[in-house]
Amino acid sequence: MLNFFILAPVSKKNASVVLGDMLLTPDQYQFLFTNDSFKRHGLARTFTHWADAIVPYKVDTALDPMLKQFLKDAMQYISNVSCIEFKLHDGSTPDYVFVTTGTGCTSQVGKLKQGQQTLKLSKSCGPGNIIHELLHTLGFLHMHVSTKPSNISCPTQLHFSPSLT
Repeated sequence: MLNFFILAPVSKKNASVVLGDMLLTPDQYQFLFTNDSFKRHGLARTFTHWADAIVPYKVDTALDPMLKQFLKDAMQYISNVSCIEFKLHDGSTPDYVFVTTGTGCTSQVGKLKQGQQTLKLSKSCGPGNIIHELLHTLGFLHMHVSTKPSNISCPTQLHFSPSLT
């Protein structure tokens, strides 16, 4: 296991914080980092996926208007390049993502099936950060924390879309 990439877990209301922005439940942490089951860059268990690729969400009315626009743009970007749809929560399902203000950019990983789960944004979060956090919400993890060394890549160049910087 590549422990040198993992920050020590810190309890935050029954969640372990890993690498600063991913909030894993204790069960997720156990599943991913204490056995040999982490073979992909997302959670391998399908029950963490959002039904019909639809992610219901609510936005805190106190969220900064600029962040609301960045969030809308980030959701649209993901929807344009995938089958994922983000829809305002209408109360028809118990599980949804609540987007609110935080001290950084953080997300819980995958669908937790615990009702409301949070995605926190601060004014330092740009569109790219928000896409990153939404991918965590969809169940994706950081590639560089894989327990399989062959899964780690060191790109020589990074490419950023001008529209996201």
